[in-house]
Amino acid sequence: MPTQIAEAQIAALFAQSISYGLYLITSGLTAHYLLRTVGANSRWRKPDEIRWFFVAIASALFVNASFNISLTLVRVLDAFVHYNGPPAEYFGQVSSWINVTKVRRRSGDIAFSTLIHTPDGKSSVPSLDWRHRMGTF
Repeated sequence: MPTQIAEAQIAALFAQSISYGLYLITSGLTAHYLLRTVGANSRWRKPDEIRWFFVAIASALFVNASFNISLTLVRVLDAFVHYNGPPAEYFGQVSSWINVTKVRRRSGDIAFSTLIHTPDGKSSVPSLDWRHRMGTF
């Protein structure tokens, strides 16, 4: 059993890294959509044309996702490199600061998810809609 928990944590970090790479691409497309006009004469939007609320939310979600993957990496490195015991014992410590931070981050995701969606149920920011459909909220 202890080996399975350690393997699962490494597999989770790998899957999270792949998903984060997809999220980086989607975030770039979102930034392009929010900051540039669409069409044959594409140009940078003027400051009064930019929807700053959505830029702020997309930026906050980007920082949030980056923070989450860094916490996961720190947790795995702590368990396998710095901890003087079996990794499964380290992963069993539910009161560590990383676990508490990740729970708070997840509740922030839920708050952003409910805040962003418009009354007709569609998201105004493409990356948020993509994350919502994939079930990452």
